[in-house]
Amino acid sequence: MAYRTTPDVVIKLLEEYDPAMDMMQCIEAGNSVTTQQCVNSLTYTYTDILLELIERYLSAHFYEINIARQKFRAAGKVQDSMESKVDLHLNLTRYGQMAMVIDGAGNLAAWNNALDDVKKPVDAGYRPKVAFTWLGTDDERGGY
Repeated sequence: MAYRTTPDVVIKLLEEYDPAMDMMQCIEAGNSVTTQQCVNSLTYTYTDILLELIERYLSAHFYEINIARQKFRAAGKVQDSMESKVDLHLNLTRYGQMAMVIDGAGNLAAWNNALDDVKKPVDAGYRPKVAFTWLGTDDERGGY
């Protein structure tokens, strides 16, 4: 399989890199999403440079969501806390968010939103549509 990006380029994006993590798994995931959502687009033709950049950021996104990070570290009086965000899909990491920004055609954002549509909370303004169809018959007394 031909990949558009390389481990070295993806690693340069990351703040921390654990060599024990297989970067090629992340690149394979980034390549798959890039191909499905961008290369196969019926509405926009991507340049090779743009596809590599999207794949690079998606690969960093998949790396980031697969590693365990400590939220808080302390050694004596020295303390450190890590940045943390709770979200879903490409919104979970800054790399996924950047991939959506780079994709000016909006295919990644549309895919990301479609993944979210399954369980949108009512308090976010989403109101599910409910419809009923009566399949019975009326009886003589006007009841059902």
